[in-house]
Amino acid sequence: MWIAIFIICIIPLITVLVNRTTIEYNAIKRHCGVSLYMSSKSIIVIGYFIVFFFISAFRSANVGCDTQSYLDIFDKVTNSSYHIEDTRYEIGYVYLNKLIAFLFNSHFFFLFFTSLLLMLGYAVFIRKLSKIVWLSFFLFFTLRYFDQSMNLLRQNFAIILIFISYLRLRKKKVYQAILWILLASCFHLTAITFLLGILAYKMCNWNLNKILICFSLLGTALYIACDSLTNLIFNNIADYASYANSVYNEGGARIAVILQLLMSLLVIVCGILCNRSEYKGKDYTENKMLLLLLLFGIMFLILSLQFNQMTRLASYFSVFAIIYLPNSLIAISPKKRFVGYVLIFTVGTCSYLIINILRPQWAGIYPYSFSF
Repeated sequence: MWIAIFIICIIPLITVLVNRTTIEYNAIKRHCGVSLYMSSKSIIVIGYFIVFFFISAFRSANVGCDTQSYLDIFDKVTNSSYHIEDTRYEIGYVYLNKLIAFLFNSHFFFLFFTSLLLMLGYAVFIRKLSKIVWLSFFLFFTLRYFDQSMNLLRQNFAIILIFISYLRLRKKKVYQAILWILLASCFHLTAITFLLGILAYKMCNWNLNKILICFSLLGTALYIACDSLTNLIFNNIADYASYANSVYNEGGARIAVILQLLMSLLVIVCGILCNRSEYKGKDYTENKMLLLLLLFGIMFLILSLQFNQMTRLASYFSVFAIIYLPNSLIAISPKKRFVGYVLIFTVGTCSYLIINILRPQWAGIYPYSFSF
């Protein structure tokens, strides 16, 4: 667990050091009459990117439940006699493997290149949208999205493309957003569910009460009907029939879903309390859009109580918590914000460490070891 403690400690440390250094640097530049300005936000993002990239890229094959499986897929795809029809994996991910093998056919380069793309994608998205960068990276780690990025490679590449889709959507480029969603589905077919993000965009003219009532009723209906819905999936979709009596529906998996559901609800409640006035109007706002995406994630998590694999669908929406909560906190006074920082840091750290101490097999990240 030393690597987890290191990351949790290094995030605030980098923030403090960079902020202090840039303040002094810019003060000196102003005193000397030089107009060059150094952005602490960009430097902080680069610092976090380097930390997460290094840990992901230089991990050994036994770090992560699925790392070895993806290395085996890489070996299979790069075989000269391999044909795209021979696999169940999406075409986008298959050709990404072929590209990596064309550049340098080695397991080390595969982990290096995929880590570079994923961490760069997350870093750019956070840099572009987050108003409190260090907190977004802290949530990225403690909400276990970093752990997920070392396991669910196909889905995480899809998530990076979903981020681009969201950026187009917030600029009202709906058709471009749809194209990016379709491209994301070439890496993981489940990404097609983010078409609900278009619906979320259309619902931004609703006020907060209408939104909460609608999703409360929908959540209640899904909870009542989830048994019937999961049986329908198992009986009619062959790819999921094998999951009916698998470990994905055992008690341990359900505990993970409950914890994720509670954390998502906590993020939503905190965000609404911090910035309630932003949801009263009938106009589009960034936080209202993010709130709607998180609520769609909650709906999938409710279904996950009976079928754990539905958490894969929830991830496309729940991941926006790393932007939603920091951008909500910025609206309150500095004194209240500091209290919020302390509470988030405490709850996030405790939940992450407890989960990985008691259930290390969920992600398989610990004990961590380097490849060298």
